[in-house]
Amino acid sequence: MKKKGNVVIIGAGRSGRGLHGEFCYKDGYLITFGDINAELIDQLNRQKQYLSFSENADGSGFDECVVSGYQAFHIHRDRPLYLQALAEADLIFTATFDDAFESIVQDIKDAIALRIKQDIHKQAALVVGANYIGLYDYFSKAFEQHLSAEEKKEYDRYYVLAESIIYRVSSFPTPQQKVRDLCSVQNDAFSCLQVNTAQIRKADQIVLPSFFVEEDDTLRFMHCKIWNVNTSHCSLAYLGQYYGYENVCDAANDDQISRMAYYAAEEAYQGLARRYGLPKVQDRETKLGLWAWYRDRTMKDTVIRVGNDPIRKLRRTDRFIGAALNALEYGILPVHICQNAAYGFYFHNEGDPRTDQLHEKIRTLGIEETIKAVCGLNPDSDAKDQLIYDLILAKYYDLARTNPLDEYIQQG
Repeated sequence: MKKKGNVVIIGAGRSGRGLHGEFCYKDGYLITFGDINAELIDQLNRQKQYLSFSENADGSGFDECVVSGYQAFHIHRDRPLYLQALAEADLIFTATFDDAFESIVQDIKDAIALRIKQDIHKQAALVVGANYIGLYDYFSKAFEQHLSAEEKKEYDRYYVLAESIIYRVSSFPTPQQKVRDLCSVQNDAFSCLQVNTAQIRKADQIVLPSFFVEEDDTLRFMHCKIWNVNTSHCSLAYLGQYYGYENVCDAANDDQISRMAYYAAEEAYQGLARRYGLPKVQDRETKLGLWAWYRDRTMKDTVIRVGNDPIRKLRRTDRFIGAALNALEYGILPVHICQNAAYGFYFHNEGDPRTDQLHEKIRTLGIEETIKAVCGLNPDSDAKDQLIYDLILAKYYDLARTNPLDEYIQQG
């Protein structure tokens, strides 16, 4: 089969393999993965293929895709080869967390310098994706700031920057899937990548993937995704772990937990509806579809995966505080959003540095200062911040496993 072009996927994690890797392989592109995880890169190269399990739309099981024919480079150890792939790429996808953004900017800068040196002058589309509000603006400003005049000229003439929405959930494989393949990934049934319409249409000199679906307002969609869908999803993870569940689907089938996640999503939606002029009542089919997905026991997505990196997920612009601030801005009291956020401060994943950092803050600063620092709240100077802070703190105390009265009596 004739290949459509060269693709570099920056980030060989679950989304990089389970969404971009699978889709680009099926679409006939030559694939290069770039990642900072040497163990993962080495395993991908040893295997020379991996399994991507995608849930059937009817929930009856999983389709299997054997992704092969790729090359995989460590972005530092294999840097000359990695930069050469970037310089020759027709399409570049990012599938990372935001702590990798600075590195990505440097990678593209170095690749542009190599293109200039080697007289590689062709159009390339850089399709950025992450759960991050303001993704397009971040990269636009970063390139403006860090590229030299010559590099900026090359970038402006040949590069197309487009924002995408990574909506497909790519999760840890089940134990049975992992036995078959250490690099396997488990995915839901979502089968496309939404890309900003006006931005991607500028890429008129390359063959675009068939799995692209154009989205006119990616910022609005990202707000709705992170401040509604992700709010309820992460609520299920934090409450689910607190009450002893391993998988999100089991938490979603718990009566108490599902109600608390549902009401948080309702508060978030009402704020978004007023912000964007959406219907006052969210489409019933959309809600039913989302909750059918949450409760689907075929998709064993763990509370650890969905809840991990709590400092990022509890920050001011993200799924809890961002949703709460937006709701307050439009007169909605975000009681359930804030209460569910409090469970995040009890989230644990021993040995993971991002989670350990949260609990070290609580131990050294105390919960009051930790909430302020992690959530970016200034309760002493802002009334909305004060309300959100008070709701989170009160619920945190309510969830404590120890009785402060007992400690007080014992000290007396």
